[in-house]
Parts: sequence; C-alpha cells; structure tokens
Amino acid sequence: MATRWSPERTRRELIRLTHRRLDTATLYRESSQILGRFVPFDAACGHTMDPATLLLTRQFSDQFDADGFALVCRNEYLQDDVNKFASLLDEPTPVGTLVEATKGHLEQSPRYREVLQPFGFGPELRATFTIGGSCWSSIVLLRQSGRPEFSPDEQQFVASIGEYMAHAVRSSLLLGVVAEASDDDSAPGLVLLDDRGEPEAINGPARRWLAELAVPASTSGATGLPGPIYAVAASARRAAGRDVGDPEGPARLRVQTHSGRWLVLHGSIIDGGSRSRTSVIIEVARPAEIAPLIVQAYELTGRERQVTQLVLQGRSTAEMAKTLWLSPYTVQDHLKAIFDKVGVRSRKALVARVFFDQYAPREQAGANLSADGWYVDS
Repeated sequence: MATRWSPERTRRELIRLTHRRLDTATLYRESSQILGRFVPFDAACGHTMDPATLLLTRQFSDQFDADGFALVCRNEYLQDDVNKFASLLDEPTPVGTLVEATKGHLEQSPRYREVLQPFGFGPELRATFTIGGSCWSSIVLLRQSGRPEFSPDEQQFVASIGEYMAHAVRSSLLLGVVAEASDDDSAPGLVLLDDRGEPEAINGPARRWLAELAVPASTSGATGLPGPIYAVAASARRAAGRDVGDPEGPARLRVQTHSGRWLVLHGSIIDGGSRSRTSVIIEVARPAEIAPLIVQAYELTGRERQVTQLVLQGRSTAEMAKTLWLSPYTVQDHLKAIFDKVGVRSRKALVARVFFDQYAPREQAGANLSADGWYVDS
C-alpha cells in the first residue's frame, strides 16, 4: 500500500498538476491518483458540467462505463435523492457524504439502493467544483461497504481544491480546440487568414467542414469562404481592439451544417500589428454548447428559458419565484406554457426530454473507452 501523503503535500501536488496544460481525461486520471494519496477511495467518477444548465456533459472513470453514467444521470435528473450536484452548490461547502445526508440510513437513498449497493459500495463523497460562480465539474468518490466513512478533514480537503480543479477543467476544455488534428470527426479544423482577410492556410479537417458550411453551388456562384468564417474573423479583429473586460466577450459562433451537425467557430488574432493574421478554429459543438440551443429550439421566450434552466437545476417553485422575482402563481403559468411547447406534463418529463432525448444521445454517440480504460469522447 502506498504511503499516505500529508494534506499539504497532496494539495501542493494537485495545484502543480492543475497548472499543467492537460486534456480533460488526463487531468481527471492524474488528479484522482494524487487525491487518493490523502483521501483513499476504491472508485471515482469525474464529470464535466454545463455551467449554464448544470447538466453532466462527460464522465471520466476507470470503474464505470456508459451504462454506469446512464444510471448516474437517471438518478441525478429523474429521482428524488440527497446530495444532487445542483443542491450541493447551495451549501456553504459544496461537498457532502451520503451517510450525513441520510443521517446514517443509506437505504433511504435510491442512488444507494440502485447504484452503490449492487456494486458493493457504501461510503460516498460528492463535490462540485466552481470558479467565478460557474460550476465546471464534479466528482464522486466511493469506498467499499464496511470501510470507514469520509472524515470531516477529508471533506474539507476536497472542498479546498475546488477552485483549482474548476480552473483546470475549464482550461482543459479550451485546450481541445488546439489538439493535434486527425482525420476523424473530432479533429478541429484551422483556417488562417492574412491581414487582408484572405485564406493563407487551411488544414484537412477544415476543408471538410467548409464544404458542409458552403452555400450549395446550384444557388450561389460564390468562390470564397463561407460567410460564418468571415463573420467570426471580423468579430475577432473587433475584439482585439477592445478592453479585456468588454461585455461582448470572445469571438465565437455556433452554426449548423447542411448535414444538421452543429459546429463552433473560434476566432482569434495570432500576432499584433497592422499585418496581423486571424485564425478560425472549427470544431464539433460539445453537449455543453448544444444544450442551450436545444432549449431555444422549442421557441421558448426569454423568461421561459430562465424557468427551464432553473428546472434543470432542480429548483422548487418557491426557489424559482425568489430567483426571478415572480409570484409562485406566475412561475406555474410559465411552467404550463413550457410544458405545452415541449410536449410534456411534468418537470421530470421536461428534464428527460432535454437530457435523455437530446443531450445524452449526443454524448453516447461521441464516446468510447480509451486504451487505459477511461471513458472519454472519441
């Protein structure tokens, strides 16, 4: 058995790890190994989360596969249970154990009965990691039945690394856009424009995406790049001349191809000066980027989208009324309108429609097991 580290050393090694530019799967794997030197566990699941909806977008685990992820999602969004990730965010410390939440009566939790106990697990620790008020990831640590519960010191330690982990996960998601290109659908495309806005270089994946974005030849004689490329490039040039704190944000555009796939275009200036070049990176939209579009596709009003987002977070009618400064009766009226538009009759059915009918299939379609057993996007 490996020697147990002190909390100081464990925190130091974790902070050092989070400052490396790692892909998300590697980050979760290596951080779990370090965390286990002070907080021992028998199994772990890490998740990336959509900061806007608090939906789980990916799972990373060496013990649980896609079926395990489906069980976690079903419990998180369709069952009444304790220590939901959204509810942990409302706590002073966003970390909780199952034994404390159930006051020692684990069998009261559907998650324990249907997920943990069948696999021989007992003690469970859950935590959410946030930075700047946004939740980017969560983690579940498990111990086999009969092993000691997670101590207050262990819980506090996990809470203390939350901001570092959230920052690292957020950075790892951005790192994916500059990953080395390959010939598969996950490879990002790169279009490099010169100072006049003319294409200087286009890699292989970009050519395929450009073909899907191009206006059909039968309706247009245009020979240049598709319009969205120029739009995001212009936005990047505009952003380069603004203050860092400008509310317009970075140059970013979501666009749908002829085949129905959603892409995200990122524009940035490569070098300054009057002859600066502009890069446009094209990548397949991730679930976190698609979820808001799914909600918008139902033609919900701005207020209805706000209410839907709070439903996805598991908020009660009273909580929604307080957050939106509305009466509970008005919230109920908005819910009825949302149910009619989406074609459901309950909040659980609404979550199921957004997550399981739209969100999860995209996740499952783009995921597989890596060579070392980690469940990652392909």
